[in-house]
Amino acid sequence: MYNFDDKTLLVYDDFGLNQNEYSANPYLLIDKNNGNVVDALDIHLPVRISNRVIIEVEVDGKKGNAALTLYINNNRSFGENFLIADWSSDTIYRLTPQKELLPVMVRKPSIQNSDPKIVISNELVTDKYIFLTKAVFDFEVAKNSRMFPTMNLMYDFNSGQLSEYKLINKDYEARDVGFATAQTPKNTGVYTLDIARLFEADEAGKVKGDLKQLLKMLDEDDNPVLVKVSFF
Repeated sequence: MYNFDDKTLLVYDDFGLNQNEYSANPYLLIDKNNGNVVDALDIHLPVRISNRVIIEVEVDGKKGNAALTLYINNNRSFGENFLIADWSSDTIYRLTPQKELLPVMVRKPSIQNSDPKIVISNELVTDKYIFLTKAVFDFEVAKNSRMFPTMNLMYDFNSGQLSEYKLINKDYEARDVGFATAQTPKNTGVYTLDIARLFEADEAGKVKGDLKQLLKMLDEDDNPVLVKVSFF
């Protein structure tokens, strides 16, 4: 659910507990005052791909079922616009304040024709780049690792080049970071750093620069550090 404008909310109709029951038109605009549906986006998805699957597992020689849920970033704010990147759709759209749906990019082959299913999700979009995650619904791999194979991709709108990327903090050597789901200003992304892990990394000599100076003013029970990433 997003704050679309002064009068309406943009609502995404997600899957329920019964994955066979879903809407083929999942994007709605509802009135903030009375909750009535006032409009629907012209995005028709007759076959939707669920991010929840059931796999067979074996524990101590006993077979059973386990549910796997892949968290997928699909719809993101982009300044005054929204990006509609439904994993069941081949087209990523930009939704303007005037309710225009403008195609941003189209994937090939179609999600419906890929086997195993290859899902493309959106992490962040700027004027120059769109950051994506490619997830392969490979159930054989998931049986052992309890997760699907993923890859971080960045598409350059100017050059048309698609590259694999890694987001790192130059002052924090402990691990990679990823964009958080948030409504942010145009050309801006955010992520958080866990305080306890930061102090552990600092004791191991893996924190430096401005981040190390910031830690001197914090305690281990403080809130996470919020990092803003700006693109120019």
